[in-house]
Amino acid sequence: MKLFILLLLFSGISNAEINKCIVNGKTLYQQTPCPTIKSKRTMSNKTFSGNFSTDGLRAVIAKEKLAKNKVIEDRKKYLASPQSTIDSINGQVAAQKAAMNAKMAAQQAQIRMQMRHEINSLKTQMLFNQ
Repeated sequence: MKLFILLLLFSGISNAEINKCIVNGKTLYQQTPCPTIKSKRTMSNKTFSGNFSTDGLRAVIAKEKLAKNKVIEDRKKYLASPQSTIDSINGQVAAQKAAMNAKMAAQQAQIRMQMRHEINSLKTQMLFNQ
C-alpha cells in the first residue's frame, strides 16, 4: 500500500517536461520553456530593432547631449533670473531710499529755517516789549 502511494506521488514528477536551455553560455535545465532571444535593444528610452550602425548611435548620443545642455542652460537662466530680479529690486529700493532721504533733509532744512525765523521774531518782540 505504501509503495502504491509513493508511486502515485512521484508519477506526476515523471510526466513533467524538462527543457534544456543555454543562457549566456551556461546550460540550464528547467520546466518552463527557454526564453527567446529578442533583437530589440533599448538605450535612453529609445528602442532600436535589429542591427544599427555606430553612426546612428553617435547621432542619438549627440542629440541627447544637446538636449541635456539646453536643459542645463535653461536651469542656469532660471536660477540666475531670481538673483537679477532681487538685484533690480534692491537697486530700486536704494534709489527710493536716497530720494526719501533727500526729501527728508530738505524738509528738515525748511523746518529749521522756519524755527529760526520764529525764534528771531520772538526775540524781536521781546526786545520791543521791554
